[in-house]
Amino acid sequence: MKLLNCLLAFWLISGCITPPLLAQESSGLSPQTKPVVMIMINEQIWVENQVIYDYYGNLSKVMNIWTSVSQADTTFTSAFLEKGFKVIGSGVPNTTKGKVSRDDMLKAMEGDDLTSTYLGNYLKADLVIVGQVVARGVTPLSNSRQKSARANLNVRAVRVDTGEIIAVASGQGTAAAIDEISAGVDAIKRATKVTAEKLVSTIIDKVP
Repeated sequence: MKLLNCLLAFWLISGCITPPLLAQESSGLSPQTKPVVMIMINEQIWVENQVIYDYYGNLSKVMNIWTSVSQADTTFTSAFLEKGFKVIGSGVPNTTKGKVSRDDMLKAMEGDDLTSTYLGNYLKADLVIVGQVVARGVTPLSNSRQKSARANLNVRAVRVDTGEIIAVASGQGTAAAIDEISAGVDAIKRATKVTAEKLVSTIIDKVP
């Protein structure tokens, strides 16, 4: 009788403990390690209503996704690495498998989160950081030969396993330089640095 009571008690305790453990194992994001992150942020520089620089838009139609990255990508990658995240970048083992459509990348950055999750699954990422930063020339200071630009950035973090948008961030930056492209690049750097740090902090708070 005592043996039977012990078995029943063990069964009841196991029934209470096992479901949370199973739920933990089935979660797409492990609580012990930070998510694997993929970053795709396009950047454009406009002068007088004309695009003079479009990073991803100017790349070939089919490319190795990690042949190079934009200035915004680099800034966000640095921010995530500093906090201990694994960022998928160089080192795709098979170059053929690393080739994707430029159109898919542009769709993801312009707001198609179905494509974002597809690309994330493709490279086994947990989170995809997508968005765009646009720098536009602004009226220069009087009696100055320098050109100035203002950049506006919008990004979001998407969970690959559920398609859920878990964080969004935006930022602005202004800069002056000897030409429009240099001013635009500097404005993009200023817009992305603070925004990247803010987005990483938000993700850390939401995803242990």
